[in-house]
Amino acid sequence: MDSRFHDDRAVALGAVLIYAFLEATFGLILVLAAVARGRIPGPWLDVVRTVSHNDVGAFAPRWLLSSTRGLQKSGKFLVGVGLVADGSVRAALSVGVLRRSRAMTTVAAVFFGAIAVGGLVVAGFNPPTIRLFTALANVVVAVVVVLEARRPRAYSS
Repeated sequence: MDSRFHDDRAVALGAVLIYAFLEATFGLILVLAAVARGRIPGPWLDVVRTVSHNDVGAFAPRWLLSSTRGLQKSGKFLVGVGLVADGSVRAALSVGVLRRSRAMTTVAAVFFGAIAVGGLVVAGFNPPTIRLFTALANVVVAVVVVLEARRPRAYSS
């Protein structure tokens, strides 16, 4: 990385990348568990419920959990697919910003900006501490990506 790419921005985007990979990996494990024979461990879906409840930017898991309520393996399969898709999109956009792709940075600015605004709406006026933290984290990521999008430098296409 050249000196024009600030380390704090790289750290923020790296954190998003790690979170995205963990989300996609957990979703893949959930998909594989739903496809395999046997019973899916209950605590796995409890972790997804807890994270999607506290992470105000986790719109896909929240929607999938509410729409597949009552379904057993197929619901868990769909939640897993949603986690893989959401994590993959976040990871791809983060890598695009880190690689300084103008198109990916622009799409990431819109995507992460929408997540930040939606997260603030979901958090409400008096959120619990963890929801406030995740809402602020989403805002920080959106600001970092917008700053990178506005940064004058040579981009790849």
